[in-house]
Amino acid sequence: MWNETLFEQKKKSLEGFGVLSKKSIARFMENIKVLNEWQLHRINPIRFAKRNDFEIGETLDLFLHSAKIGFLDFAYNMICPACGGVAASHTSLDQIEEKSFHCYICNIDVPATLDDQVEVSFSVNPSLKKQSLNPLVDVETYLRYHISANFRKSKELLNFIFSNIQDLIVMEPGAIRRIRLDAINVPVYQFSSVLWKITQPSFCILILRRLLRIGLSTSVFFLPDLLLSNYIFHRENTRLRFLIGRSQLPAF
Repeated sequence: MWNETLFEQKKKSLEGFGVLSKKSIARFMENIKVLNEWQLHRINPIRFAKRNDFEIGETLDLFLHSAKIGFLDFAYNMICPACGGVAASHTSLDQIEEKSFHCYICNIDVPATLDDQVEVSFSVNPSLKKQSLNPLVDVETYLRYHISANFRKSKELLNFIFSNIQDLIVMEPGAIRRIRLDAINVPVYQFSSVLWKITQPSFCILILRRLLRIGLSTSVFFLPDLLLSNYIFHRENTRLRFLIGRSQLPAF
């Protein structure tokens, strides 16, 4: 639901900018208002202009001024070139990683090149409309949420991503879950964790089959009482170890 009172206030604030026409503002606001939840998720102003018959220059002015008055929020998204996922999102340029950023799904470090790996997107400020998308419903929904809509995904890439995802598991705070995996046919599994909704955290585990030859994974194990960004499980000298970057937790 939209906050109608605040919506009208933001509209009047936009009308205070002399470079924007009232007719364009009214049409812009109404076009934003009828977008569904997915269309409001990381709005691309260029795509918005083409779909709603706006001039691109005028559209950019509308979006930037809307961000200035708090109608829209502005974000710099760090895009992984391998999977097209939004590995991180920032509200200012000085927050962008200086050298590289990490994609937890691909488990790779990506050079933080502004021209190639950073996209700009907009979203409606939560004070006007709260986002109700839940990306943890299933794998398809999560990938739709995670992968940028601006990333051109080939059929081969999508097939590869879906064929290598084993499962998506959501765990509420305090929950305990036993997970069984095929240790014979799949040598290595990668576990990626997502913390969803800081106020009401859910621990989401994305399990991916990894085509690496570094030993056999165990068939039964328990997750530790830790929230870490990435896990890779394998056997080493008949003992199970957690590999997290370059560090190791004690075997158990």
